[in-house]
Amino acid sequence: MMDIFDKISDAVVNAGKAVGDKGKGVYDLAKTKLDIKAQEDLLQKKYAELGEKYYEEKKNAKKPIDPELFEEIGAAIAKLNELNESILDATGAIVCPECGTKISAETKFCPECGAKQELPEEEEEVSEETAEETTEE
Repeated sequence: MMDIFDKISDAVVNAGKAVGDKGKGVYDLAKTKLDIKAQEDLLQKKYAELGEKYYEEKKNAKKPIDPELFEEIGAAIAKLNELNESILDATGAIVCPECGTKISAETKFCPECGAKQELPEEEEEVSEETAEETTEE
């Protein structure tokens, strides 16, 4: 009878080890796949940085390697700028007095140069009117 319990005990221990080993294998595989994805993302980012530097350096060249591609990139940049401007216009954008960058009216500091932004005149006037009304009461 004791022999059966020893066999069952050994089977349970071996099954536990097998499950643990399988779990570790799955974890190692998932970690490796995650590492691969991170390296692929890094590689894509570096390719994009290299491509952007190359584009900036060669965009005014007399004979770029692929003129059609350069035109498409230039058109995409222009469209992106246009779309960004329409968003800023729709949200009441202002121009930073220090660097000329268009920024949201709610922005307290310019993200480009870091200059502190003044409140728009309308808000200052409202604040002054509120202060006058408070003192009159």
